[in-house]
Amino acid sequence: MNETLIKKFIGYKLSTADKIINYLPLEVSKELRDLGRIILESLNENAQKIKEKPSVKSKDKLNNITIE
Repeated sequence: MNETLIKKFIGYKLSTADKIINYLPLEVSKELRDLGRIILESLNENAQKIKEKPSVKSKDKLNNITIE
């Protein structure tokens, strides 16, 4: 997929969400922003773990599995 297009799409979505959150009451918008920050930090941490641990092929083979 086109990386630039994906980044622009995500930026558009975040910008739209920000505009919607600005119309909410102050307490609600603060809680949503905090939740969003936590989600983004979690995504960054887990993405970093995935980069550090490359995927490997499984050595186990599946043989003679019957599907009913």
